[in-house]
Amino acid sequence: MNVIIDENKCVGGEQCVLAAPDIFDQRDSDGIVVLLHDTPPESQLANAREAAALCPSVAIRIQARQLREQHGGSCGERRFRCAR
Repeated sequence: MNVIIDENKCVGGEQCVLAAPDIFDQRDSDGIVVLLHDTPPESQLANAREAAALCPSVAIRIQARQLREQHGGSCGERRFRCAR
């Protein structure tokens, strides 16, 4: 699975960090989500899905890995922004 965030939608609600602290963090300057792991282990799948469901601005999506690979997404792209 891949986690995709949209920084432009994020309102800094912190629900993602509370639901999945191993996957998400927030910038100190403005509270916008920071993606720590764009491909977390399967053991974190439930937490990632909960974070996406709780996000008040719908700024988090969970995508099957093969779809991302088909479309050429990578962690370095803005929509796949990752803090690693």
